Amino acid sequence: LLWQDWIVASLLNCRKTGFFVDLLAGDAVLGSNTLMLERDFAWEGICVDVDHAYREGLRKRKCQAVYAPVAGSTGTGEQMTFMVPIDRERDSKNGKLEARELTAVSVMDILGTMSVPPVIDYLDLDAKNDESEVMAKFDWAQHTFLVITLKAPNADLQAALGSNGY
Repeated sequence: LLWQDWIVASLLNCRKTGFFVDLLAGDAVLGSNTLMLERDFAWEGICVDVDHAYREGLRKRKCQAVYAPVAGSTGTGEQMTFMVPIDRERDSKNGKLEARELTAVSVMDILGTMSVPPVIDYLDLDAKNDESEVMAKFDWAQHTFLVITLKAPNADLQAALGSNGY
């Protein structure tokens, strides 16, 4: 979804110095859901993406970058296979992909190894329809989110959110 950063800024009254977690951050600029918060409102945060092609762009941002797939219910250490373009510049349009085995990291482990406040202003929960799986072992008592954006939560995630006051 586009313009999520504007919606978040509006909902939080253009708060300065907030904190975000951006799952599947993607391109550091084009379509970013957190760049404006970081650049215009001095927010800090964590940008997570599995695609190393975004590494160079994310290095230019202030967010703490994590380059790993986000684990689901099996937790950190899960081996996951991802299909990625062999050469992003040349192959993303013609579909030449290769399989890569990557070690996943849980959301709780990401938050536990970074400097993260207990109240996180914004969670961009984008996990390509695996949001429920990614949040399956999340400790809702340890962190609170003021705003969460996600596309279409399934019944499990809706129940987890509802039972935790969202």
